[in-house]
Amino acid sequence: MSSLQKLLVAINAIGGTAVLGSYAAGFLNHPDDVGRLWGGVPEAWRALYTTAMFPAALGYFPMTFFLIFRADLSRKLVGGVSAGACVAILYTVALGMAAAWMPLTLAWLVEPATGLWPAIHLGLIATGLAALGLVGCIIALRPAEFGATWWLALLGSLFFTFQTGVLDALIWPALVPHP
Repeated sequence: MSSLQKLLVAINAIGGTAVLGSYAAGFLNHPDDVGRLWGGVPEAWRALYTTAMFPAALGYFPMTFFLIFRADLSRKLVGGVSAGACVAILYTVALGMAAAWMPLTLAWLVEPATGLWPAIHLGLIATGLAALGLVGCIIALRPAEFGATWWLALLGSLFFTFQTGVLDALIWPALVPHP
């Protein structure tokens, strides 16, 4: 395994643990506030959110497998930046912002006057844009002979981007009452 692959595995291991840990801590430490995280999302739409979470989470794995173990990360992308650098930055942003969402949002729910709302919304937008960037990397790094691994990575990245870029970054903030 190359040093870049090791770095990407570490980013995903640490970042993934931070995301899951922030959710676990949020649910355990704020059980009375967890239901408020839905904000103004109508009851009928919550099934869409919940259903979309599963293919987004499952799609993360083939997306990540392709980008770490199958893509040519030495290739140059737009502006001459290496694909490996882009992928590392995009994962760091997506996972870092996703890990910050739960604690920031729970703190904002407890104390709405803190001014955290812009940080929460910008974090969601950054996560969605980073996910969209990963879709772009998968498309740009398509191998000459692409098979099931590439198609699963593309499909998984699209599910992940729908969840983070559409549901989380656009719809949820529009439905949550905020200052």
